[in-house]
Amino acid sequence: MIDFDFAKERFLAYTKQYDIDNGRIHLKVIHTFKVADLCQKIAEDLHFSSEDVQLAKLIGLLHDIGRFEQVRIYNTFKDSVSTDHAELGVKILFQDDFIRQFILNPSYDFIIQKAVSNHNKYQIEDGLDQRTLLFCQLIRDADKADIFRVICEDTFQNTCMSDISDPYSDTISDSIYADFMNEKSLHWTATRTPLDVVIAHLALIFDFNFQYGLRYINEKDFLPYIFQKVHCTDPFTNQRWTNIQEKVLNYLEKKLK
Repeated sequence: MIDFDFAKERFLAYTKQYDIDNGRIHLKVIHTFKVADLCQKIAEDLHFSSEDVQLAKLIGLLHDIGRFEQVRIYNTFKDSVSTDHAELGVKILFQDDFIRQFILNPSYDFIIQKAVSNHNKYQIEDGLDQRTLLFCQLIRDADKADIFRVICEDTFQNTCMSDISDPYSDTISDSIYADFMNEKSLHWTATRTPLDVVIAHLALIFDFNFQYGLRYINEKDFLPYIFQKVHCTDPFTNQRWTNIQEKVLNYLEKKLK
């Protein structure tokens, strides 16, 4: 049996050791609970059993546990200049059996480990059984759906991993623009400008597995809010940004039909 309230208490106790006044720490605490809630809603939308709904919520609670040590040590969310936060999370949870702080029953360990490990990867690893794959897909959707909220509500420095205060006077790389317009998910390592990073976040919309996350983004009006935050000063870049907006809205409309 999974006791989510118990796990939540243990999670809050764990995060108390970190500086909640650090904006990135605060962001991740809020993000964690939002993702757990979205995991529950997606699982219910998919008609999971009550036990599997609780498992989905627990995975949401634990998916970013590596972020707290990442921020403490490196003060960044950028894995490429610090460490893979998903793999760090797996290490924290399973190296010394810390997972037992959150769930006593070890029978779910493999699914939890694979879901945490795969939640931030460009693609889910091959060879997983169908049940494990389903939970990996679910956490990825919940995580991406809340990232759209975070972009709307938090600072560019926190959400897009940059210390540049005005990213919108910059340009969009040709390769980033081309891949986006071809509806491809973008590798973070391919981004070259701050505005590229914004676009890479928007490209997450091309990698949803289930319709619930897309409905959530649409119903919350996250996209128009993100669009109005960006004011490109260069006419050529501004036209590209307009094309990107149209692509996202058309894609979402097509997927929600």
